Formats: sequence, C-alpha cells, structure tokens
Amino acid sequence: MIRMFRWLSVLCNIVLIGGFLGIAILSSGGEHELPWWVIFLGIVFFFAWGGFVIILGHVVANKLNNKIISKLSEDCDPQAFINRYQKILGERKIPELRQYMLLNLCSAYGYLGEEAEVQKILNELSGQRYFTQTGLGAQNKVAFMLQIASHNMFDKNVENAERAIENAKEVLENPKLHESVRARCYEGITAYKFEINMLRGEYGGAEDYFTIAFDRAKTKLERVGAKYRLGTIYIHFGESEKAEEAFRYVVENGNKTYYVAKAKEQLAKLMG
Repeated sequence: MIRMFRWLSVLCNIVLIGGFLGIAILSSGGEHELPWWVIFLGIVFFFAWGGFVIILGHVVANKLNNKIISKLSEDCDPQAFINRYQKILGERKIPELRQYMLLNLCSAYGYLGEEAEVQKILNELSGQRYFTQTGLGAQNKVAFMLQIASHNMFDKNVENAERAIENAKEVLENPKLHESVRARCYEGITAYKFEINMLRGEYGGAEDYFTIAFDRAKTKLERVGAKYRLGTIYIHFGESEKAEEAFRYVVENGNKTYYVAKAKEQLAKLMG
C-alpha cells in the first residue's frame, strides 16, 4: 500500500515537472508563445492533477490497509495479518509509521497468544528514545501503554497493568489527539479496568458491560473477545449453560485467535 502511494507520488511529480517545463518553453517567446490565460489554466490544471493523484494515493492506501486489517478484525486470522504486515515493515524508516506498524503487529501477536513476540516488540519500542509530539506520535504512545497493560494482564500482573493504564490516561490529555481516537482509547481503558477487576475476583458490572460491548461491537474480533469474557463471567456465577453457549460461539467464530484454544479448554472442563 505504501509502495503504491510512493509510485503515485512519483508519477505526480513527473507529470507536474514535465508540464511546467513544457509551459516554460512555450511561454519563453518566439513563434510558439502562448497567451497568459493558457499558461494560467495550465498551471491550475497541473496543480489540480497533483492534488488528485495525492488524494487518490491516500484513498488506495487506506483501502489496502483496511483490507489487511480485516484479516484480523473480520477473518480473525492474526497470522495472515502478521504475514502481510511483516512484508512491508522492513522498508519503513519513518519512526512514527514504523511505531504504528509495530504496535499493530504487537496486537496481532497478542491475539495469537504469543506473548514472547509481544514482549520482543515492546522491548524494541521501549528502546526508542521518544514518541514524537505529533498527533500520531501521541496515538502511538497511548497504544504502547495499553499494549503494556494488556501484556501484564495476560501475566496477571495487576499492579503493572494499572500503572500502564494511568500512564495512557496522561497521554490522552494531549490536545493533538483526535477526539475519535481519544474516545476509542477511553473505551479500551474501561474494558481493561473490568478485566483487571475480574482478575481480582471482582465481577460487579462486568456482565452488563461485556453484554453491551458484544451488542455494540463493530467487528467479529470484538464480538468474539466480548463473548469469551462473558463465558468466564458466567462460569464465575455458576451459569454453566450460558457459559457453554458463549464458549461455543467463540469456537465457531474465533477462527485462529487464541480465544478458540482457551474456549475449548473451558468447554472441556464444563463437559467433564
């Protein structure tokens, strides 16, 4: 996707430079001199063409990026997502873009349950001196903190998870963050707080929250995650039939995510 955008930009520059050179030559005098209004229209046209190519590049890149993301969000296939992302990651030199892609990979490895790979990426990101002060830099830093929180929750390290969440909340005060990004992050933080409480054995309000989360989920992956958490909540309250139904949903829809293996373990316990 990025390679295509780069080639579109090159094409835009070639056309613009060629067009301006042609206009300059024709307007330099002699028998082929052009009237001023033709030169003016030519300049307007080439600027418009350049803008069109840049916009088209963004549209194409976004569509291709969304197609890759759908491997994770809709197909629930983290490995396919990882394979696609790793092909383009090696060429990325821009720090913000590389951080963004590493964080997406980190998330995908988490959905595979490969926490060792998650830790490697977190270590790489921790070794970088800073996240830039731009909107994307702030977004990356929040995502980094939330990945740390998720990793610690996987290890049942509640204190470190809570510390990472508090750090993320501080970054969310950055005015350069887009409001939609801020809202999504706060929603993620709310979910993490319920999960942390569940690790402590405190389930108050969790069933209602994840039931609503399931109903409002925009992707299959979100629905699978919410349903798995509901299954663990039902087990806590001794509602075996509801738990079995929830875990079967996860097995049927979770495809290659680690949720499926965990759900099968829970089903085996319930059936045993």
